[in-house]
Amino acid sequence: YHACKLHGAAETVFVLSYSVQIFYFLSFTGVSPLCSTLFALYNEVSLTWFPPNYSFVIDESTRLKLHYRMRFYFSNWHGTDKDSPAVLRHALKRSSSQETAVLDLPSLTYLYAQSQYDFQSGLAPLRSPQSEEDTQQIENECLGMAVMAISHDAMGSQMPTRELTRIFKYKNYIPLSFRQDIAQRNIFTRMRIANVFKAFLEEFNDRTIQNSSVSKHYLKVKYISTLENLTERFGCEVFEPSLLIIHENEDDASGFGDKGARHRVLVSGTGGIKWSRRQQSQQSSGPKHPTKHDVWTTFSNFSEITHIVIRDSTVTVYKQDDKRMNEKHYSSLRILKTFKNLQIQKLESGYRLCGTDTEKPTLRELTDQLSGQRLSTESIVLTLDRGCPPQPNEVSNLLMVTRPDTAAPSSLSQGITVFHRINKEDIIQDKHLGKGTRTNIYSGRLKIRSYDDDGLSGLQRTEEVKVVLKVLGAGHRDISAFLETVSLMRHITHKHMALLYGICMHSMDVIMVEEFVQHGPLDLFMRAHRADLTPSWKFQVAEQLASVLSYLEDSKLVHGFLCTKNILLAKDGLEGQGAPFIKLSDPGVPITVLSREECIDRIPWIAPECVKNPKALSVAVDKWGFGTALWEICHNGEAPLRDKQRTEKERFYEAEGALVIPNSSELADLITHCMNYDPRKRPFFRAIVRELDRIKEQNPSVVSGVIPLQETDPSVFESRFLQTIRKLGEVLCNKRMYFKCNLCILQGMEYLGSQNYIHRDLAARNVLMESETLVKIGDFGLTKSIKDNEEYYTVREDQDSPVYWYAPECLIHRKFYKASDVWSFGVTLYELMTYCERKSYPPDMFQNMIGRSHGQMTMARLVKALEEGRRLPCPPSCPDVVYTQMRRCWGYSPEDRVDFKSLIEVFERLLSTEELSLARSC
Repeated sequence: YHACKLHGAAETVFVLSYSVQIFYFLSFTGVSPLCSTLFALYNEVSLTWFPPNYSFVIDESTRLKLHYRMRFYFSNWHGTDKDSPAVLRHALKRSSSQETAVLDLPSLTYLYAQSQYDFQSGLAPLRSPQSEEDTQQIENECLGMAVMAISHDAMGSQMPTRELTRIFKYKNYIPLSFRQDIAQRNIFTRMRIANVFKAFLEEFNDRTIQNSSVSKHYLKVKYISTLENLTERFGCEVFEPSLLIIHENEDDASGFGDKGARHRVLVSGTGGIKWSRRQQSQQSSGPKHPTKHDVWTTFSNFSEITHIVIRDSTVTVYKQDDKRMNEKHYSSLRILKTFKNLQIQKLESGYRLCGTDTEKPTLRELTDQLSGQRLSTESIVLTLDRGCPPQPNEVSNLLMVTRPDTAAPSSLSQGITVFHRINKEDIIQDKHLGKGTRTNIYSGRLKIRSYDDDGLSGLQRTEEVKVVLKVLGAGHRDISAFLETVSLMRHITHKHMALLYGICMHSMDVIMVEEFVQHGPLDLFMRAHRADLTPSWKFQVAEQLASVLSYLEDSKLVHGFLCTKNILLAKDGLEGQGAPFIKLSDPGVPITVLSREECIDRIPWIAPECVKNPKALSVAVDKWGFGTALWEICHNGEAPLRDKQRTEKERFYEAEGALVIPNSSELADLITHCMNYDPRKRPFFRAIVRELDRIKEQNPSVVSGVIPLQETDPSVFESRFLQTIRKLGEVLCNKRMYFKCNLCILQGMEYLGSQNYIHRDLAARNVLMESETLVKIGDFGLTKSIKDNEEYYTVREDQDSPVYWYAPECLIHRKFYKASDVWSFGVTLYELMTYCERKSYPPDMFQNMIGRSHGQMTMARLVKALEEGRRLPCPPSCPDVVYTQMRRCWGYSPEDRVDFKSLIEVFERLLSTEELSLARSC
């Protein structure tokens, strides 16, 4: 067992003493190495966890008290809660069952003692009562816990039931806070509680313990399972980072923090990672215990996490599809290795295989030395073929899983081809773009039938979108593999995957209809703009490609043909326009149906094993292809081996040749590892993503300042037609006419909201003047519909946004409520009151307020200013009553804002009374 090392004046004595104590302690308790991965050392004073092998630096004045505790807890590991899925441990393959229990008996015994301590000392606080009746129920449950604990301790002692309450005092088995509360009550109440408890304890022992087969094991499990519901989030941990940022992707930050902990992060075994905003009344000092009243937003389950990067006090947690959480002052988790057959022992001098004399200074050297050797023990002879590194999603007995009552149906059944059928009359074929393997590629247009943007007229309209048409000619009779590719790509959803609309089967042709990507294939773009491409630009492309391939690997899907001509560029990221943005196209005709000549033509993009056997399709094929694509990216889109004939390409693979890697490339080692002729030695994409993070950290000169949190500056949005309201200033100076125009806007927005639509882009530029007294709301390009049972719409697609018209919840969480349009109306009202003068333009006013900045810093400063209650000032000549309505629109939370119906009543009252003429200006 790895004991703690204490460095200091008495190092030898401390190390020896502590090592012996820990080893003796584990031997005494019987905690197995498998379950020891759930334990850690805890300092109750500093509220800090340490791994059991942590190295402490001490001196003679150091006073350190550590508790060996179970840290990683999984609710319903016992399976007694029928409303929640049971938690089990994956069994090894040689086991007869698929799952085993999470805890062994010694670990359960230790957890029971730890739970008793936490319950009685207050480390596991009681849940907050909702009513007086609930308070009484909690007290009764606490007394019930004491009954179980006393019965457990007395079991097997043959003690008479009447003696239990004399020997075991119930106050020693209830929470300290409850004990203190009882002490404050009058003597008659205390006597009543004692008598009730005595009667309950005697009845429980007479009817349950002595007359049934209830065991100590049952009481332990019942005690712990009851504690899960009696306390606040038992077994969870809460952290208060100084800064928390949630990124939907590498281009967006949807959460912010500043000085002081404004957010909290909750980590639990079954619930994964969640976060919430701290209430003002919550203090950051002392133990942090979430309550059931807290609103928690799930960031990810543990199965969704791809990798974690720890840098100083900052922890970045990445999940599938690039979403990530940045948190400072967040603790990391370490899991010890389990003991298995053929153990490798770590010594001070290096690593050694138990039972042999083979020892090497590093683990890699040891495994390389052992590879191919034979070991014999008694009558068994073993050959060590190769080292098997841990794989992503590998099943081992260190993994905890939940088992629902019924298996969820698979979204994509094996052997079933599913795709969207497109009619031939909906496709318009344009010019020829080039040829693929067995396909001709054309630009084209697709007719998409949909309802009007406003969704109110009920009329269907047809819209044309640009697409790419890949036509499989009539000469290729075997189209089943082509259709399987279409079916597979149709079920992939990732922002770095090109959208596949569907397939059209007409006459003898099969046409794949795919999204048109603006800048086309990456290789052509790089060759045309080689002088403008920087190492940082190429690095960002590599990161995005690795992220989508990691997603495919986690989904157990294989692309099969990775090359820069199959990587499409949606945004070029040049000339200060943010970051590049790629989309991976479909592989076309799969490798499995290619002839040998066609496979050789794809050298060096096709993996060597597929040339020998095209059916040998696995994730390792994409790893080789990724290495080749990286080589192309480093060489500005130039094709490797482009001047070689088929025979030369074939000999290149037969000789296990390697592409010439430039010494200046930061990705050289990664390319070499990916293009390993042994598929088993190629790195997993999760490891590739981690390697790119390492390169980013260790080579700031290559990537610093060029990988923004956003592709585009959030303060820049698409320029659209602006109504020349300044010319209508004299008309709008007539207050009555002005209020009629505002009333038209309010009535239109109120009707839009009644139909469950959110405009999301209400601004003066989208208010159209039909006459001096009639205005209409236009531009529904960002409008979204919300469901009847939902309160908001969450935006997930990347779009340029008018952030200075957006409410805080839109900026922080990307959530749009009906009340978010109310906020935008307040800004629109401000524009109208300033006659849309350039000097009073909202973006300029806010930037003067928060200071000039760029990119994500603009967003962060804007959010902070809104959190502090800073708003647009009252315009000159604006009546007090109008500015009051603006402020009512700008409540920080959606529920704090006025609604459109109330605003309509206000403006109707202003038009029908003398209040308008008496209105004073600010």
